[in-house]
Order: sequence, then C-alpha cells, then structure tokens
Amino acid sequence: MKQPLITLKDIGKKYGGEYILKNVDLDIVEGDYIVIMGRSGVGKTSLLRIISLLTPPDEGKVVFMGESVNWGDEAWRAEMRARYFGTLYQGEILISTLTAYENIALAYRVKNRYPNTEEIKSYMERLNVSHLWSRYPESYSAGEYRRIGIIRALVADPKILVLDEPYANLSSDYIQTINQILQEKNQRGTTIIMTTTALDHKPKNTKTYILRDTKLEPAP
Repeated sequence: MKQPLITLKDIGKKYGGEYILKNVDLDIVEGDYIVIMGRSGVGKTSLLRIISLLTPPDEGKVVFMGESVNWGDEAWRAEMRARYFGTLYQGEILISTLTAYENIALAYRVKNRYPNTEEIKSYMERLNVSHLWSRYPESYSAGEYRRIGIIRALVADPKILVLDEPYANLSSDYIQTINQILQEKNQRGTTIIMTTTALDHKPKNTKTYILRDTKLEPAP
C-alpha cells in the first residue's frame, strides 16, 4: 500500500469561536482524484487551504510527504507549495499589470523553470482564451478570468492540484473540457483534490467526500 502524500489527523478549525471543521481525518495517496462536495459556507475552502499548507488548523496534525508540518516554518511551507502544488482558489486575483500569458507564466517562475510557451498555448486553445494572450485582466469576462486562473494551476507539472470550485462562472462545455484535462493529468500521475457544489458535473471514478456539519465523510 502506498504511503500517503498528505495525512490530516483530527483536524479542527474555528471561525468566530464556532467550529467549521472538527475531527477531520483524510489520507491523500499519490494518484488520488478526490472530490469534496458540500454546500457553500461549510468549510470546503478552509479545508483546501490546510491541505495545501496555506492555513494552519486550530487542532490536529498534518503530515506532508512523511514530515509533520511545522506551521511556524513559513519558508519551508512556501517552498513546498512552490515545488509541488498547483492551486486555484475562489476569489484568487490575477495580477492586473500582467497579461494572460505573463500571469500563467508565473507558475513556472515560482518553480524556477523557464515558461513552456507551447504548453501555455495548448491550454489556452483548449479553453478558448488564446485571444487574451497579450491582454490584461480588466478586459476579461468572469468566465475568461476563471479559465486563465485554471490554466495557471495546471501548467508546470504540479505533483498535486488543489482546485476550489473550478466550475464557477463556467458553461457546461467548458466544464466538460476541464474534466477531460483533469482526467488526463490524473492518468499521468497528478494527485487532484477539488471541491464543488455542482453535483451534476462531478467527474467519474473519483474518491468522493461530503463535508457537512463540520464532518468529512465518504459519499454514499
């Protein structure tokens, strides 16, 4: 049996003195495709931020690649995120002074890699945003903005993809394309953890969990 990439043990998180996560356990194994479902406001984003080493829990322990996470070591956490993760969060802001290409290329630069222009072109063509190559974020529609953010998460071969509501502001056609891309990435070994409220669009052949009433449980 594979050793988990990430283990959450007895995780608790509070906001305003109230638990939004409590006694959450989860093992994430290399190659997993995990979908976390639940209505808006139940703590899905908070859980993803803990998984991707951004936000410390109030209780419990996170083990990343066999090492217990020291939440006080910000430099180590930043290095791990840059080296291993591609992320997309709700409300994530593109840099307004950079073009679409330049915003996407940041994913390579944080990994100390030269941008792969052909890879960027390919994803932009598949998600119909090639016309934004040299344009700035203020000119994008909400759906275009989201697709550029998704592409930035996908490029530069992340070992782990963490995607918060990737279907937001997207039509069914684009959701289908994104699911196809994610299946391709997963088949090549990328570990994927995503949240969604869109029950009808959930990818097939995934490990599915439901977050409700502070608890994370396998979906029936």
